[in-house]
Amino acid sequence: MKYKLNVPIIVLTAFALIIFPAISQAANFSLAANQTTFAIGDTFSVDIKIDSQDTAINAAQATLQFPKGIVNVTSIDKSSSVFSFWLQDPAFSNTDGTVTFIGGTTSGFTGKSLEALRVNFKVVGVGSASLNFTDGAIAASNGSGTNVLSLMTGLNLTSVIKQSSTTIPPGTVTGVVAPTQIKRSAVPVKNLPIKPYLNVSLYPNPDLWYNAISGFIVQWQLPADVTDVAATIDKNSSSTPAKSEGLFDNKTFSPLSDGIWYLHVQFKNNVGWGPVNNYRIAIDTLPPLPFAVTIKEGQTFSVTTPTVNFSSQDTISGIAYYNVSVDNGPEVKTTDNHLTLDALSFGGHDVVVSVFDGAGNAVEERTHFTITALPFLTIGSLKITQSMFFEIIIGVFLIGILIGWWLIRLGKLRRINNTVVSERDIANAFESIKKKVSDISYKFEKNKAGGEGQTEDVGFLLKDLQEELDKKGSYLIKGIGKIEK
Repeated sequence: MKYKLNVPIIVLTAFALIIFPAISQAANFSLAANQTTFAIGDTFSVDIKIDSQDTAINAAQATLQFPKGIVNVTSIDKSSSVFSFWLQDPAFSNTDGTVTFIGGTTSGFTGKSLEALRVNFKVVGVGSASLNFTDGAIAASNGSGTNVLSLMTGLNLTSVIKQSSTTIPPGTVTGVVAPTQIKRSAVPVKNLPIKPYLNVSLYPNPDLWYNAISGFIVQWQLPADVTDVAATIDKNSSSTPAKSEGLFDNKTFSPLSDGIWYLHVQFKNNVGWGPVNNYRIAIDTLPPLPFAVTIKEGQTFSVTTPTVNFSSQDTISGIAYYNVSVDNGPEVKTTDNHLTLDALSFGGHDVVVSVFDGAGNAVEERTHFTITALPFLTIGSLKITQSMFFEIIIGVFLIGILIGWWLIRLGKLRRINNTVVSERDIANAFESIKKKVSDISYKFEKNKAGGEGQTEDVGFLLKDLQEELDKKGSYLIKGIGKIEK
């Protein structure tokens, strides 16, 4: 037996990823038939079941192998399947002895006996017939299409030459095997035997609904006076078992179908037959019907406590309750078909609603909505929310800081430039003054050597120096003023 993801299931997984944007990672395939012993010419049905084990699933694929020399497929029934579309339509080959399918759904289903497919067979040979899965995958509806398949359980059947000629009353479910007889001497009494107390491990409480389908065993304690036991199952709440099957303290029954059944067990002693225990067994393996999740306020609104509306139906055990979860948060349980959510933040949100029937089967649906803030300020057609207003204030503040920094930086660059210019001008001024002083010194020495008659040249140079000093001084003062700014 092997578990693998082939190309079709990869495509199916991708589809599941697109549809669902949550989990115990386990799910099982199994087979269920209403009996396991047949004769040539008999027809019977085998249901391909999925136990999701509390994991919501939305896709599956499998290959079922059967012994083509003993049984042949006559038809495939997908009318009760949880899958609503097929990437590979269910098909069979009596030449290869295979049944294949790839199914999916837009909803997420949970249950212990979800029906994937019903295969109708006809017995064509004698011998043991093993029906086994050779390939399979089950995709979780968790947004990533995780393969959660952990186990695939086959079914062993037996084909015999001919069936027993015993006539079975219509609507009665017979045991898989004849009960093992107990040999003992009964104690004579004067009163009728007591009503049997039954232990049904698969369906332990007659007041509850169950979503499991399998062969099951019924047990009881035998009082010392009991000489015979009669046990049968039908849909009549007050039937009396048809006849004694001997003395035994347990009996195995074949899987039952959906609905309410009654197990009838009765004791007999030397006085006669006692009261019948009509034990109720209620089975529902069909999930509730898919439904729509809507938001009262719409898909985009400003209310922070929106109301989620939802309503499903279940034709067998009825709707028990709903679970509502927002953004993968805690689930809120309600029996109403609506729920007002706690205050949510602005932005997008995902809500998932799961509906459970009386037997524990579930289907989940989801939707997305967006909460927008109320306008804080309206300017013409422009509506500014409170968050937008504060964002604008913060933006203006940041821009102001940036402009201030830029002005400070620009002023610093201007001062640096003015300093460089002033340094250059001072150097030039001193060079000019130095040259004029040198000229005066030269003239003075020359005049000194030539006599006093040429002092006018020195006076002229001194006057020119004075004017140069005044001019350069004024210019340098202005340059220093620019630096200070």
